[in-house]
Amino acid sequence: MIVYVPDPCSVAGKLVVFSRPRLDFSVAQKHVLVDVGVAIARGGYFSVSDYIRLIRKVKAVRHVEEVAAVVPDVVNNYSKTVENYRKYARYVRGAGAKTVFVAQELKPPPHDVDADIVAVPSHWLLGVNCAREPETCAFRILRFLREHSERVHLLGPPKRLLKLLLRSLGGNISFDTTAYRMAPNESSRKLLGGKYMAEGGVACQWLSEWLKELNLGTWP
Repeated sequence: MIVYVPDPCSVAGKLVVFSRPRLDFSVAQKHVLVDVGVAIARGGYFSVSDYIRLIRKVKAVRHVEEVAAVVPDVVNNYSKTVENYRKYARYVRGAGAKTVFVAQELKPPPHDVDADIVAVPSHWLLGVNCAREPETCAFRILRFLREHSERVHLLGPPKRLLKLLLRSLGGNISFDTTAYRMAPNESSRKLLGGKYMAEGGVACQWLSEWLKELNLGTWP
């Protein structure tokens, strides 16, 4: 299993988001996931040349062994996501990255789409908030995975959903997350000077605790 996070923490995966790239590789994270980000997936401006340039920059980092990149998707629009994949996948692959197809509307890639990885939106899924209804999301995701054997990645799953999925899937998935950054209570917020989200060393400390709660505390 690979866990991708944006902070330079001791896990195997680094998350780089196109809209706000963090290229701090002071920790030797061997696997990198490059994502376009929610704003672009919701219809924001996208520059394919800038995105490919970012992928190549990440690919050039000395200790990085694998780069996977989301081919620009469109939230809740499967047909447009497929259209984008057919348009942009060759550029992503040409930059040296594995291609990630986002299964919008929880539909698999069509037969002519040869994605290396299939990603499942796991924060909101078919109109359901997975943090509030993790059982519903887990049921739908597990049904999808039983029918499709591609390498699967979970996009931004909340902790309660992950707990349910890990019982059934073990280590046969990857996921990205920033959920560990969220202050769990008022005393934690005070440590952050009133902020809701941790960064840097505090974020990595919280990530360690977050992973232990998922029985994933042996990273990397």
